[in-house]
Amino acid sequence: MPEPLAGERSLFLHADGPDAMAVEGDAVKVGRIAQNLILNALHYTERGGVSVSWEAIDTVDARRWLLCVKDTGPGFDDGAVTPVAAALKEGTDDLNTVEREGEQVGMATPEIQPPRTLDSKSISRPHNAGEGIGLSIVKRICELLDATLELQTSPGQGTTFRVNFPRFYEEGARE
Repeated sequence: MPEPLAGERSLFLHADGPDAMAVEGDAVKVGRIAQNLILNALHYTERGGVSVSWEAIDTVDARRWLLCVKDTGPGFDDGAVTPVAAALKEGTDDLNTVEREGEQVGMATPEIQPPRTLDSKSISRPHNAGEGIGLSIVKRICELLDATLELQTSPGQGTTFRVNFPRFYEEGARE
């Protein structure tokens, strides 16, 4: 469904990731997240296009996988950032600060509190959200799947959404 929209709008739509990757999860919910992020990116991008990537991430603490949707659209202007964009941007900035501090001392810093998360009930739908189910529902689905949603944006440079999913669930950890 995204390919025809990209073609109609003369935008590129690139996909990059492994052909196969072992993960557990709800394929319908993951598909809904990807579909809505991609369609929103295509909707708001006027020139350039959208890149979608996925990869496995294995750390000492966890085995996760990352879905990334990056567009060349207008980005969010700091003066007109929606509540979801502001909260996601703050959480992402906090996480990046924690990671940099951990690299400087050469180890993880567990005593530092994790970045604030955004309660899906507090997210308002972006103005002129179009046909998508909205970022608030994407965020809620992420919460159901024990995934995190991060935002990186620059006015005039585009927006990147990163969804960090667990690759495997512990017995009883998910409803």
